[in-house]
Amino acid sequence: MMMETYALIKLFVILCICHPIWSLVAKPMDPYKTYEFTQTTNGTLNHFTVSDNGSIYLGGVDVLYRLSADLGLIRNNTNETLGIIKVLEIATDPVPRLITCGSGLERSCQLRDLTTMDKVDVINSVIVAPGNETTVGLVSPEGELYVARTVSFSMRWGNSPISIKCLPGDGDESCEDRSTQPLASSEVDENFIIHYTSVFAHDGFTYFLASQMENAKDPSDIVPKLSRVCHDDSTDKLNGFTEVVIDCKGVNRTYAITRSAQVYNNKLYAVFVGNVPIDNNLNNFNPVNQSALCVYDMSNVISAFQTAVRNCSCETGDPLRGINSYLGGRTCLDEFFNCENFNEGLFCTPPRDIRYPASNPLSGGLEGELLFEQNGESFSSILVTRVNHPDGPLIGIIGASEGNVLKVRINGGSGVLYERLNLPHPVLSDIDISNDTETITVLTERQLLKLSVANCSQYQTCDECIKPGTGRGDPYCGWCTLEKKCTRYRDCIDSNATNRWLTFTEESCVEIISPEPASLPADTEQTMVTLEVTHLPEDLNYTCHFGDFESPAEQNNASFISCFSPNRSSIPPIPNTEDAINVTLSVSSSAFSGIKFVETTFSFFNCSRIYSCVSCVTKWSCDWCLDDLVCAHSGRGQSHSNISHASSEAGGACPQLLPDQTTIDVPADVTRTIQVNATHLNKTSHQEYECVLTVGSEDINSSATYVHLEPDSGEVNVTCSARDYSYEEWAKEKGAILRLRWRGTNVFVDGLVEVTLYKCGVERPDCSRCLSPITMRPELECRWCLSSKPTCVHESNCIPTNEASNCTAGPVVEWVFPRNGSVDGGTLVQINGTDLGLEFRNIDKITLAGIECDHREEEKYYRTGASVTCRSGESNNTGGGLVLVTVRNQTSTQSVQFSYKNASIDSFSPKCGPMSGGTVINITGSDLNIGKDITVELGNKTCDITYLSAKKISCVTEASDNQSSSLVIQYDGEPRESTDNFIYYPNPNVTDIQPRESIKSGGNNLTVSGTGFHLIRRPQIVFTSSGGIRSIEECQKSSSTEMFCPSPRYLGTERRRRAEEERIVDRVAVGFIMDGVKDLLTWSNNDPKRIFEVKRDPMYERFPGEDSTKYYSDSESFKTFVLKGTDLDVGSDEGDVEVYIGNTSCSAVQLGPTKLTCTPESLSIPSVFLIFGRSGGGLPLVTVHHANLVFEIGYVAFTNYVLVILSSAGLVIGLLLLIILCALCYVGRVRSQKAAKIHDLELQVLEIQDSISGNLKSLFATLQTTADNFDATLSQFKTIPLLNKRQYLLNMLFLGLNTEPPTEPSGDVLKNPNIKVAMDRFSVNLLSKKDFLEVLIRALDQNTNIGSMEKVNIASLLSICLLHGGKQELLTTVMISLMREQIQDCDPKAAKYRILFSRSETVLEKLLSNWITVFQYQYLKNHAAKPLHHLFHAIKYVCEMGPIDAVTGKSQFSINDQQMLEKQIAFNELSLSVIVNSVTGEKEEITVLDVNTVTQVKQRIISHLYKDVPFSKQPDPYMYDLMWRTGRGGQLILRDDDDLSGNTENDWKKINTMVDFSVTSGVACFELVEKQANPNTTLDVASSPCGKKTGAEGAAASKCKNQKYQATVFRHSSFRAGSLPAGMKPWHLVKEEELEDEDDDESKIKPKEIKEVVLPFLPATRNYIKKYVDSFINVALTNESDAISPSIRYLFQFFDREADKLEKPEYAKAWKDNAFALRFWATILANPQYTLDLGIHSYTTACLRILVQVLKDTCAGRSKPIKTDYSPSRLLFSNLMPGYISKLAGFYDHARGTRKVSAADMAQECTQVELDFERSFDLVSTQYELYRILESHKDMLMAALDDDDVCNEADMAGELQAITQEIAGH
Repeated sequence: MMMETYALIKLFVILCICHPIWSLVAKPMDPYKTYEFTQTTNGTLNHFTVSDNGSIYLGGVDVLYRLSADLGLIRNNTNETLGIIKVLEIATDPVPRLITCGSGLERSCQLRDLTTMDKVDVINSVIVAPGNETTVGLVSPEGELYVARTVSFSMRWGNSPISIKCLPGDGDESCEDRSTQPLASSEVDENFIIHYTSVFAHDGFTYFLASQMENAKDPSDIVPKLSRVCHDDSTDKLNGFTEVVIDCKGVNRTYAITRSAQVYNNKLYAVFVGNVPIDNNLNNFNPVNQSALCVYDMSNVISAFQTAVRNCSCETGDPLRGINSYLGGRTCLDEFFNCENFNEGLFCTPPRDIRYPASNPLSGGLEGELLFEQNGESFSSILVTRVNHPDGPLIGIIGASEGNVLKVRINGGSGVLYERLNLPHPVLSDIDISNDTETITVLTERQLLKLSVANCSQYQTCDECIKPGTGRGDPYCGWCTLEKKCTRYRDCIDSNATNRWLTFTEESCVEIISPEPASLPADTEQTMVTLEVTHLPEDLNYTCHFGDFESPAEQNNASFISCFSPNRSSIPPIPNTEDAINVTLSVSSSAFSGIKFVETTFSFFNCSRIYSCVSCVTKWSCDWCLDDLVCAHSGRGQSHSNISHASSEAGGACPQLLPDQTTIDVPADVTRTIQVNATHLNKTSHQEYECVLTVGSEDINSSATYVHLEPDSGEVNVTCSARDYSYEEWAKEKGAILRLRWRGTNVFVDGLVEVTLYKCGVERPDCSRCLSPITMRPELECRWCLSSKPTCVHESNCIPTNEASNCTAGPVVEWVFPRNGSVDGGTLVQINGTDLGLEFRNIDKITLAGIECDHREEEKYYRTGASVTCRSGESNNTGGGLVLVTVRNQTSTQSVQFSYKNASIDSFSPKCGPMSGGTVINITGSDLNIGKDITVELGNKTCDITYLSAKKISCVTEASDNQSSSLVIQYDGEPRESTDNFIYYPNPNVTDIQPRESIKSGGNNLTVSGTGFHLIRRPQIVFTSSGGIRSIEECQKSSSTEMFCPSPRYLGTERRRRAEEERIVDRVAVGFIMDGVKDLLTWSNNDPKRIFEVKRDPMYERFPGEDSTKYYSDSESFKTFVLKGTDLDVGSDEGDVEVYIGNTSCSAVQLGPTKLTCTPESLSIPSVFLIFGRSGGGLPLVTVHHANLVFEIGYVAFTNYVLVILSSAGLVIGLLLLIILCALCYVGRVRSQKAAKIHDLELQVLEIQDSISGNLKSLFATLQTTADNFDATLSQFKTIPLLNKRQYLLNMLFLGLNTEPPTEPSGDVLKNPNIKVAMDRFSVNLLSKKDFLEVLIRALDQNTNIGSMEKVNIASLLSICLLHGGKQELLTTVMISLMREQIQDCDPKAAKYRILFSRSETVLEKLLSNWITVFQYQYLKNHAAKPLHHLFHAIKYVCEMGPIDAVTGKSQFSINDQQMLEKQIAFNELSLSVIVNSVTGEKEEITVLDVNTVTQVKQRIISHLYKDVPFSKQPDPYMYDLMWRTGRGGQLILRDDDDLSGNTENDWKKINTMVDFSVTSGVACFELVEKQANPNTTLDVASSPCGKKTGAEGAAASKCKNQKYQATVFRHSSFRAGSLPAGMKPWHLVKEEELEDEDDDESKIKPKEIKEVVLPFLPATRNYIKKYVDSFINVALTNESDAISPSIRYLFQFFDREADKLEKPEYAKAWKDNAFALRFWATILANPQYTLDLGIHSYTTACLRILVQVLKDTCAGRSKPIKTDYSPSRLLFSNLMPGYISKLAGFYDHARGTRKVSAADMAQECTQVELDFERSFDLVSTQYELYRILESHKDMLMAALDDDDVCNEADMAGELQAITQEIAGH
């Protein structure tokens, strides 16, 4: 006892030092977007305009903004009711003004100051269109305002739709309106509409683009028109107004609706959309998402207008012109002028008041040239520009209402779409380009964006950049050849030089066409290689790179360069299993020497690695030596008879099996010869052959002979000698491969023949299937043999007298499906058995319960001998009877029965629902599940069945237009009708939600108004973030017109916003899930009046002070309770907040931005003096429930409860006196006994302090220095090597089991298509049923004959089947139900409650473990993987800072005293210079220890070079030797077991270390080379195979051999003693007579006494890793609400509820510990390789064991070890345990305080996890593996199913039997 206490005191003296370290991260930006401005009000944006100084004016609904050039807000105007801004222009003359015209302010226009945007003047005479109708306008060069508004001519007596207004200067009153007279005739049809869309000025005219009816007097088609007015017209009647019809014709349609236009370089570019009239009503606008871009030459446009004037004015004009024109006043119909002297004055000032209508519709319009046509888009804007580099093409930038920006290259008369940008909102008509043509400004409904015209950096390759040969490359971008990147013209150096910058017009990229030669022998000397390089720039020097070998190149002409290949020593070695190695052949230029701008593959081959004649002469430049049977380099063969690769016949001259033979059938287990054809066998001197038949992995050999088929043909017939061939699988057939080889060699003749081995008896269990030509091909020679056990065999295995020529056995009926049917008949019944006929006509008769069943029309269902189907007849009575089948006059005698039943409907509910469907109807009655085909119908609609039993059917309604429908159940075509009807009501509608904001965490109370809510079973509200992420909450109906919904938690990504919007997290789309009502899913989409804002969460301040306690002097001061915080009223109101003081609520809550006040109800708060100074003890806790958030503010107490103190004083003083008296008595008794021991211990403590203080100071200083180094090392890890989901599941679910679910269909599934059908049935009819799963799990767990490993296996397979089958929610329900049963069935007297769910030996417990594993993957990935990775590497790093024994695996630095070196080992650090690239001589400095073994040094080098490579892809150090380059060409191979002087003594062999080889720092140069067969003689390979790579891909591609990944990679840094002589024992640092057992079970490790000298290393190691331990604990036991997954909270809530029922809350804590902390986290901590791709060592595992024990002690609530365990390692963390225990308690408390996880939440979580893990395994193969295991327990399982009433009623046992038959093909 004294020694144990002594050890504890020593450790207590040491535990004193720790320093935390922290780190940071950052985020990238969008490359296209330069600036953006986002609308913050509810309305949409409409127009923008740009002033000369760069200011931007932006108009929206009731808002006007002035923005800077970078879209920063300068000023806004929200004080006026502007309405929808429809015209936004800038007038520069006579006075600079901003012009706004909107639907507000009496639809007038206003002149505004450009700086303040204040209104200066009003133009009342210019009226814009009302509502959403369009208005267009511009300011002409002459300073006049032209406005055209869309008009319905019910308003035709009002002002003209076109207004012209001169703009007055300051104080100028002389401007008058020039368009006061009506433009329209009074005879126009009242439905006539003109829809103006665009306006532009050109050459003295203002042009208006519009769509309107073709005929103004009668209904007609919509046509596009272009009209114009003259700037010189001084009248008020728009005289000279002229219009023409324009056409834009696509491939299959004419586009009628105009959208936008632009004049560029004297051409008019216009975009159109198609129009589809509604209900054949021609005169209406119904745009479709099919659009076109057309172009019109302005000279043709002007000519068309001149023709219009001439035809309307002159005597030679069109007499029909304008008959149906809408124009009022005088038109050309009145009379014609003599136009002999036609002049342009007619355009603007005709001699009379005349307007010129469009020409006769029959004569057609001005036809445009179609440039671009697009389906699925509604064009809204057009901008044409030219790419600003030499020969840059025209570009059309087109906006679309779908939120897209299309970039089109205009090439002559066509356009090519080369890029599409997706924007979050519809694009509007306004679009602009900067003066330097580098930036476009795009307007959407919610944003104004400035976008770069191109983003060349997004293209990483030449093909992506210019898309050669397609013409679809980005015209702004080109491939900068020598710099090997996609750039703008200006960004490529010397881009004007030939071939330096390639454009999209090129037909090819820069590439190497073909090296000549394309390959070389690996042992060749340097050879000149010529490369043809396309687009090769001239006048530069080039260098060839063969991998790392550089070779100067000479340019022969414009496209050719030549260079020498590497010398033999510089060619990388060829892998052992390959015949060649490919290196990258690349070229760099003198202009950019570091950039290899073009590359190809070059091969170095070794002919001797090829063992096939055909491959030899066709693959490389090799010859096949016929006599030697080897492949040799051309000209190097030793035999006289060769087949040359240069021969014209080449491979055809090789000896080979002929390839055109059909598959050969060979019976298994029958002695027989095989014959095949071959050719050219006589060419070689080797004339002895043997056949090799490969069956699976087994080769079956037999001698071969051959004879010539024709004397001179060369073709021969080969006979493989007789023998039997077999295979183990019980399968009808098995494929095999037959090859021919030269006897005595391993060289095969080319070619192979497919052979099929077969077994007669498989799947032919009866005579019918054996002899039927349908199931057995006659050529297989199978017979039905009447031996003692009749069976189907090959004829050679049956005595002829026993062969049966006909089948005499009677038919056998085994089972039928279904087993019952309606008395009305009509049920298709499948009868299964044996000997049911050789063919269908053998079936004579079938009866069911004495009633004939008609099979004559059901031949398509017949399966020979196994199954026959018939349709049941009518029965007058219910009841059952035998199933009898008569085959060829023989009738079955089995007792299988079929029952006739009469289904009846009692009632159903509900009896009404929405017309959109989705209502779940529950039908009750009797015998509802009879027959085969059951459907539920509501009128002419189907109700989809979701549940079916004898007494209940549940189904989901479809959408229907019917108002009332009868409910009918069809049983095999026979109806049963309910007496009640189902009534369809109009769909529910939502009219409003209040409030329209919520906090990010959700839970705010929302009131939803509408109609028809009573029709919905389970209404839900849905939030969809701007990123498309959905979150759902269930609503509670209060009436048919109102329901209450908690706002869902926001799950999207918070967006960066401007300062004025900083409280807004996102604007979400709101929808509702209401059965089948799909329209409500997008309730708020694209409606500015329904915007819902998610605001950031509030934060409450805790009470100040360490104890977080707030003190009140008296009860009066406590009447008003005040809490502080930030954003308290953001997104919330008082109804969302509840305050509790203890268990008492605080009422009358008032909420402000930073303060909450409430009035406490009557409560008794104790005085602070009554709690003896303990923080929080006995005091009420103040909590705030703010929507979904819960805040713990602190405690409250009174400080002057004088009366209470006085009344309690006597009791307190008495209690204290009693305690003191007892303590004095105890101290007096033990003082005399302990005094001496305490004195001794004090002396020992002082002695220890003196002896180790110096060591500690030095040691801790060293560790502190290296801690910074390790943090730097951590920062170099670019990725966390997280295992993929499939490997994670294999490790956590299947490790140690024989089963591994495949990712691809298994062989059984591929061979037997019935398995897929059967497993679909297994999944739908059994695995989808809750009752089946519960019976299955109970039956397995209750069966003691099934081992725990098999139960675990079944549970894991079942977990995968349900997860991949979309049944995770079902698994959750079943698991919760069975756990509840287990809790209820637990014997309270046996005290077993606490240990429930603590093991994984039953199906249920393993299912729980797997369930947690699946749901925790995302948390591991997003939160825990990084701290776990850092913790592991911190342990590895600190252990490797000191010596590690290579034999025992013990280390000097450790936290496990049982795995520490028992004495201190002196060591020094060595800095080694390691060659990482033998070609360039590149070196790196690597630190090792002088006591490291050679293998340990190799491991350190590999770990350093491959630090970013997953461990499974790192090379094994045992595959390489460590070469010491000693200078002047000297080199020495170092090995662990080299015989050095003095390293062998008695039976001990010392492993060599760096000290033994006298290696010192600074002068030591080392290199890793391939393992040498004869070290230190002549090296096999001079170059390093482990050259340094960059990244994981480089490492994987290196010559260092990659290990096949194993889930539990465990690599000791230990010595492999295989080379030691017998009886010789290795040792490294210490000699140990008996090596300790390395079993993971700590109980098997014998405790040892730790020596004082090494004791300081324990706390030193602990202090080093403490912050990483804390980091992991903080993540595992997080208190962040968002981090605890809903699934874990759901599980914890279940445990809490069940424990509350037992009134034992401590049980809930035990269950959480058992299932979560002690199972999941303990497993992850003990085995990080289950989650991460890491290499595990004995010394890291030893430390992890201690941390697992810390976790166990945390759960047990032990701050100190139990009395029986005084090991220093257990005491090491004792002072930290209270914090960990508190952390665990806080984790559980926090989880319990979070919002309750609803069933809907859990369903959403299950759906997400199913998506996360989809396709990890092949579902059908996994289901089949599970089924095969269950089939071995089928009798037990079927008995359990029959014993369960629900399962029995659903005939699940019969279904299981039917699945068995389905697989067998019956």
